[in-house]
Amino acid sequence: LPLAQLAFPVLKRRPRLEIDRFVKALDGLIHADGRVDLDEYCLAKLVQAQVVAALDPAAGFKAGILKLTDAQDELRDLAALLAHFGNDDDETAQRAFQAAMHDALPSASILYALPEDWQAALDRALATLDRLTPEGKQLTVRALSRAIAADGKVTVAESELLRVTCAVLGCPLPPLLSD
Repeated sequence: LPLAQLAFPVLKRRPRLEIDRFVKALDGLIHADGRVDLDEYCLAKLVQAQVVAALDPAAGFKAGILKLTDAQDELRDLAALLAHFGNDDDETAQRAFQAAMHDALPSASILYALPEDWQAALDRALATLDRLTPEGKQLTVRALSRAIAADGKVTVAESELLRVTCAVLGCPLPPLLSD
């Protein structure tokens, strides 16, 4: 994803028709084997957030009106998926999830549970979390960073999900991954 992001400024300057063809071809490649892996999902979402949305920024703008407590189900799904994809075993994933939820919503008692359809859950979570207030977005990114740091290592899956989340929310990538 960091390499793909290097191409985005050039891609954004292409005519709209070329970008639309590129996105259609990318979508075809992603779905060619009949399934979508996390890295494919992240690439498509990043292209959507940083290239396609840049063509008409006003159309994608949603004022931040939600508080994090209003989006705790979506935060739960995002944190659970990040913990699941970023850890080798369920116990470590649960610890990472709990670290994230305790950081973001310390008074809430939210249990670790994976959504059945991870792609639909991520789409819903990112769309809802994009409507958070700036403070809610900051807490979301901080909570995800806490989950990533829980085991002392950063996996590719964790970095991809955090990178995509920051792109969709319009937040800077935290120092954890900025290098």
